[in-house]
Amino acid sequence: MEKWLFVETNRGHLLINLGMGGEILLVPCGKLPEKWRVRFDLDGEESLAVNFWWFGSTHYAPPGQLDGHTMSADLGPNALDLSLRKFRTLVAGRRAVVSPGFVRNVMNVTLVSRLPS
Repeated sequence: MEKWLFVETNRGHLLINLGMGGEILLVPCGKLPEKWRVRFDLDGEESLAVNFWWFGSTHYAPPGQLDGHTMSADLGPNALDLSLRKFRTLVAGRRAVVSPGFVRNVMNVTLVSRLPS
């Protein structure tokens, strides 16, 4: 299952796929971690340092062209955007098991997004 992180900016979308795993760290520009594969310098004095453990990729989609990004265009719905009613509609009449990993990932993202800043 591919997992993508979509970051909307005022200049388009940054798309990050960590592959089998990795780290995305917000660090001062002069204090990058020992291992990093891609660095995004932000306004100010901070950078996003991205490291892939095994394989991963970063992509850019210009404004209005996110739907044309072929590697992520066929992904299913964003789990965080699904209501219980919509989820039930999507799985109605299908025989399948919902992966515990899917549920854990949704819970982890939900919890992280609600942490106080």
